[in-house]
Amino acid sequence: MLEDVQQDLDELESYETAYSVRVRLQQIGRLIDAKEDILAEKTGMFRRGFFSLVDSTFRPYSVRELRAWRNCVKPAPL
Repeated sequence: MLEDVQQDLDELESYETAYSVRVRLQQIGRLIDAKEDILAEKTGMFRRGFFSLVDSTFRPYSVRELRAWRNCVKPAPL
């Protein structure tokens, strides 16, 4: 999410107002202030990655979360 904002800022021309970037930064700020989980309501495919200390490479992985799965799982206390 923040990487996308940074990429848009890098591609911004000097005469552009950056309105959409400011709106997204405000949304991110509100999510942080509210301490909300930004992935809590999202479903579908998620692509992520991790850095492997074994061979010093980045390894991608994908997770697919079905909407029906949310109704099957009871939240566990932390």
